Amino acid sequence: MDAPSCARHGGSRGGEGLGCRAPGPVPPRRRPIRWATLGTVSSPAAAQPSPSDSVRTAPRKRQARRGLILTGTLAGALLLSGCAGAAVTLDPAPDAADPACAPAMVAMPTQLTGLDQRETTAQATTAWGDPAAIVLKCGVHVQEPVADPCVSVNGVDWILAREDDQADPASAASDSPTRATSGSPSPAASSASAGERSEDPTGTWTATTFGRTPAIRVTFDASKVPSSSLLTELDSAVSQIPQTKRCQSVQDLQYHR
Repeated sequence: MDAPSCARHGGSRGGEGLGCRAPGPVPPRRRPIRWATLGTVSSPAAAQPSPSDSVRTAPRKRQARRGLILTGTLAGALLLSGCAGAAVTLDPAPDAADPACAPAMVAMPTQLTGLDQRETTAQATTAWGDPAAIVLKCGVHVQEPVADPCVSVNGVDWILAREDDQADPASAASDSPTRATSGSPSPAASSASAGERSEDPTGTWTATTFGRTPAIRVTFDASKVPSSSLLTELDSAVSQIPQTKRCQSVQDLQYHR
């Protein structure tokens, strides 16, 4: 069949020797891919966060930082409050700022008569025991002559005096002045006073260095702290302050290692 005949019958002429082809549906045309549209997905600019994203994420970062700062602040406050609660509240002695107190305070033992050293709130002071059974201050005043008995412990002269039986060492150290009176007592009075004290070694006592400036005063609970061990263990630290004079009449009670 020739080409016109194929056309009249709705067919088309094939190649040589193939004759006519039956009519059939025309395949649809493919639409071209718009690479400009697809390219926006893989564009480097699209990987960057938009300004609106930054605005949304910034508050979250700030909140996280604020949370960390708040946690650290609370932890520090708790630590400081714990330290403050452990310190013994004391008032400084009149001459606590005397530079001569520094070497003596540095040399104080971390344990005294088996009691651990405590932190205090005043300059040139320290304490031992919980609750505090021993309180020490550097920079107290001593008037002379002294009516209370004086004892010598390994070359260190101490003035002994008894405080209120109801007062604890911390309160007695803050409230009571150094025991010192004008006028020299008679030897008999001094002996009787020493005898009374040695027979009743209870209550709160003070021991104040004599002949050393500035003076050191120790307030202690005699029912919990043996005075002989206390003064013996303190002599090394107290000796950091030079002695310029000795007691005029040292009592018979002497302590040695």
